[in-house]
Amino acid sequence: MQAWTHEELTSQIITLSLKGMSRRAVARSLGISRNTVRKAIETHRQGRESSHCALPAPAAPAPRPPGIADGYTDQIVELLAKYPDITAQRVFEEVREAGYPGSYGASRCGYASCGRQRNADRVWKRQ
Repeated sequence: MQAWTHEELTSQIITLSLKGMSRRAVARSLGISRNTVRKAIETHRQGRESSHCALPAPAAPAPRPPGIADGYTDQIVELLAKYPDITAQRVFEEVREAGYPGSYGASRCGYASCGRQRNADRVWKRQ
C-alpha cells in the first residue's frame, strides 16, 4: 500500500470511479476499504451538487425607479375598463390631457408591456 495524502487518495478514487471501475475494484486496486471508497465518492458528489463558496452570490437587481406613467395608472385602468378596444394612441391622448409629461413612445411601451390585456394588475407596470 502506498502512503497518500487524503486529497491524493480521494483524487485516485474519483479518477478510477469515473473510468468505470466498481467501488469494490477501486478498493482492491488501492488497497483500501470499500467504505472508504463509498464515503469519498459520496463526499465528492455532495461537493459537486452544493453551491460554490468561492463565487459570490448574484446581486439582487436594483429596484425600479418610479416611472413617469405610475401616477396615471388609475386613469389608464379606467380607460381600459370603459373602452376595451381603445388604442395606445388614444390612451396617450387622454393621459396627456390630464397632464402626463412623457412621450408617446414611453407610454406606448408601457401600454404594450401589458400585452393589451385589460387586467388592472399588469397595466403600465414594467416587468
